[in-house]
Amino acid sequence: MFSENDIDNELLSVFGHIILQFRTERNLSQEQAADICQIPLGQWVNLENSSVWPEKNTMIKICRELHFSQKDFINRFIQFTDNVIAKHKKT
Repeated sequence: MFSENDIDNELLSVFGHIILQFRTERNLSQEQAADICQIPLGQWVNLENSSVWPEKNTMIKICRELHFSQKDFINRFIQFTDNVIAKHKKT
């Protein structure tokens, strides 16, 4: 059985997956993406690795600077979240 902490960790990983997708779809290195978004490289790496929860303003900045709409972010978030929920319903 999965604990609430397990689900929280998986939801945290959703942000990392989205940030990674945004970066790779723009063919950017972590360093390039961090520079464009004016985010310290270490923070960028932590966001992609799902080590920290991103602040709302950080996600807005990433969307804006990498030219992704907030709607696109929300759609991806829903898709990944639905996958997490479906996974936990099966167990």
